[in-house]
Amino acid sequence: MYEEFNCDAGLVRIFDRSVGDENIRIMAVGDGHQSAAFTAPEKHFEIIYPYMFGFDSVVQSLPECKNVLLMGGGGFSYPKYFLSRYPDKNMDAVELFEGIYQLARKYFYLDEAVEKFDADNTRLGVVFGDAYKYLKTCGKKYDIILNDAYIGDKAPRKMYSPWALKDVTNCLNAGGVYAVNVFCTDGSLEKKSKALKKALDKFFSETEIIYDKTNEVSKVVRNCVVTARDPVK
Repeated sequence: MYEEFNCDAGLVRIFDRSVGDENIRIMAVGDGHQSAAFTAPEKHFEIIYPYMFGFDSVVQSLPECKNVLLMGGGGFSYPKYFLSRYPDKNMDAVELFEGIYQLARKYFYLDEAVEKFDADNTRLGVVFGDAYKYLKTCGKKYDIILNDAYIGDKAPRKMYSPWALKDVTNCLNAGGVYAVNVFCTDGSLEKKSKALKKALDKFFSETEIIYDKTNEVSKVVRNCVVTARDPVK
């Protein structure tokens, strides 16, 4: 399939691509891939991009966690996986563009995941707006915050801002974890991830950079996950 849409996020392309023996559906916003999903019915809720396994390793490392915040929903790849794997946990996802959310529902199997794993609509909350502004105004505490807030392949400058990082710590419970997807296409992944880690060191007791393996879609390593544990109050 190949479809184009003009929505609040701009031009969005949705297309299928064969990768090895798999058929993958991709959402592209501008020049960047925003999300992807397997089209095989038995794999609709599986993860494709390796950095999301970094996100999931954070959830697994805190088995007692109950409430997770995802900054940036995109095609809702990780929320689908989360719903299918953690029946005792809840997630709020903040997505800037309602149009992207509607495309995720229709083309990336989000409605199917909600019907199967959250039929009473109590486990996945969806908020529309700027994720960084949400941190300032939500008045909620989370055990884990996952940051995947990109517009196409561009991350807001706020990702490195000490003011934004302070807002993150204010929304985390004691012992909580913050994990950020660091993505770039210009070869500066190591530089950017180290800069973020340095910024996070001022606000958390423990920080780490997790580099992903080769991306199944692009075959190029362009992501890593920077994690920060136990906010310093």
